[in-house]
Amino acid sequence: MKVAVVGATGMVGRKMIEILEERDFPISEFIPVASEKSLGTKVLYKNKEYKTISLYDLVKKDVNIANRLRQY
Repeated sequence: MKVAVVGATGMVGRKMIEILEERDFPISEFIPVASEKSLGTKVLYKNKEYKTISLYDLVKKDVNIANRLRQY
């Protein structure tokens, strides 16, 4: 299952990644998404580094699950 975490470099995104790891969620492809200022930042998931991509690039991918965070 392809899973994208939007806001992967933020506090909520990091917590989401932590929970996915703890629960050993079945992920075939992990896709961290970040804001323009954090593009290319490396995110650790299951001891492997992933570079963040933009929301624009995420739209081009065929993902199964993507989280949605709301800002207030």
